[in-house]
Amino acid sequence: MAITLVPVLMGWLVRGRIHPESHNPLNRLLMAGYRPFVRLVLHHPWPVVLLAGLLTLTAWWPLQGWVLNSCLI
Repeated sequence: MAITLVPVLMGWLVRGRIHPESHNPLNRLLMAGYRPFVRLVLHHPWPVVLLAGLLTLTAWWPLQGWVLNSCLI
């Protein structure tokens, strides 16, 4: 739905000249804050994957007891 709806809505709602992202001060601020994290993740992918796996396991471990207890009741 988004593939068909977004271009139609842009044609209807966005009028005039579309300015580049680099001219918007808020966008420049957000990109300046976001770029270091993207650069870090791209240069060190395995630690990020391991951290994501560790976070998944730490979320799964407490839920394991909850799921078992709710199935036994």
